[in-house]
Amino acid sequence: MKNKWQTKKLSEVCEIRTGKKDVNQGNPNGRYPFFTCAKNHTYSDTYSYDTEALLIAGNGDVGHVSHYKGKFEVYQRTYVLTDFKGVDPIYLFHLLQGKLKDEVSGKKLGNTMPYIKKSMLEDFIVPLPPLTTQKEIVKKLLSTLGIIEKAIQSERVKTERIQELFEAYLLSFLQSPEYEAKLLGDLSEKVEYGTSKKSQKEGKIPVLRMGNIQNGRFNWDDLVYTSDPEEIKRYSLKENDVLFNRTNSPELVGKTAIYKGKMPSIFAGYLIRIHRKEKELDAEYLNYFLNSPIARKHGKTIMTSSVNQANINGTKLKKYPIPAPDIKVQRLIAKKLNSAKKLTDDLDEKYRKKLELLDELRVSVLSKTFAN
Repeated sequence: MKNKWQTKKLSEVCEIRTGKKDVNQGNPNGRYPFFTCAKNHTYSDTYSYDTEALLIAGNGDVGHVSHYKGKFEVYQRTYVLTDFKGVDPIYLFHLLQGKLKDEVSGKKLGNTMPYIKKSMLEDFIVPLPPLTTQKEIVKKLLSTLGIIEKAIQSERVKTERIQELFEAYLLSFLQSPEYEAKLLGDLSEKVEYGTSKKSQKEGKIPVLRMGNIQNGRFNWDDLVYTSDPEEIKRYSLKENDVLFNRTNSPELVGKTAIYKGKMPSIFAGYLIRIHRKEKELDAEYLNYFLNSPIARKHGKTIMTSSVNQANINGTKLKKYPIPAPDIKVQRLIAKKLNSAKKLTDDLDEKYRKKLELLDELRVSVLSKTFAN
C-alpha cells in the first residue's frame, strides 16, 4: 500500500551537486554530452563525470530532468544527482519527471531568468517502496510510456517530412538552370546594421531582435522597446523589409524574416536590413531564398565561428549568389511558395497539436503513477 511506503528527502537518497563549466566551454563537435539548462544537451571535449546520473535544469527550462550513464560534462547551473542510496535511478527519474516541475513552479526565483536553489531540491519528498516494487513500477511505466513514445516519434517524423517536402518544392525553383545567378549586392542598394543602443522593457515602439525571427516571419511575443526619436527615425522598418540575422549560433546564424508592418518597429544590431532594388528583387522571393538549404549551406562556408557563436557580416552577405529570374517570375514563384507554405504550416500545426496532447498524456501517466 502506498500509505505504508516510507518517505525521505531527495538529499537523503542521493548526492546533489552542481556542474562547474561555463556554457561557452562546450563544443557542438565534442565527444562527450554536455548538459546545460536546455532540453537538449550539447557536447564538450572534456568530461567531469563518469557515472549514472540525473541532471536537473536549475534555470531556463527549470526542473527539466535527464538521465545519463557514462562520461559527461555539466553546466554550472545544472544540478547533478549521483550516488543513489535505496532508490532505483530510473524510478527516481520518472518520479521527478512527473512531479518536480509542479513542485518548484511556485518556488522559482527571478523574473527575467527564473531559477531554483539547491535547497528546493534537497527538500523534495521521495516516496520509497522496496527496491523490488520500484523496479516493478518502472517496468509497468516503461511499457505504457513506450507506447506513447512510439506515437510521439510517429508524429515527429510527419512534421520532419512536411518540412522536407516543402524544401524539395522550394529547391525545384531555386535550382532551375534557366535562372542566372547574381550577387545579392548587385541586386541591392546597400545593407544596413540595426541599432546598437540598449533597449528597454517599455517604450513607444518595439525593437525587433534575432529571437523574434521564426520560420521566415517575426514573432511578437517577446519584445523590448525604444522611445528614442533619433533611433526611430533612422531604423524604422518599412513593409517588406527583409532582415538577416548576422550573429547567432552556427545552426541559426543567417536566418531571415520579412517585416509585414504589423506594428511600427525598429531593428537591433545583430540584424541586417537589405535595401534591395525593388524592381529587380522581390522581398518574398529573397526571404525564401535566404532561408533555403542552398543559402544555409553557403552560409556555413563563409561564417566566422567562435565557441557557440557564428557571424556573417554585411560584406559577406552581399556576395551571396542568388538565382535571379525576371521580377515577374520571382513574384509568381513567391506566390506559389506562399500557397504551399500555408498548406504545410496547417499540417505542421495539426501534427504539433497531436504532439502536445501526447506529451500531456505522458505527464499525466507519470503524475498519476506517483500521486499521493
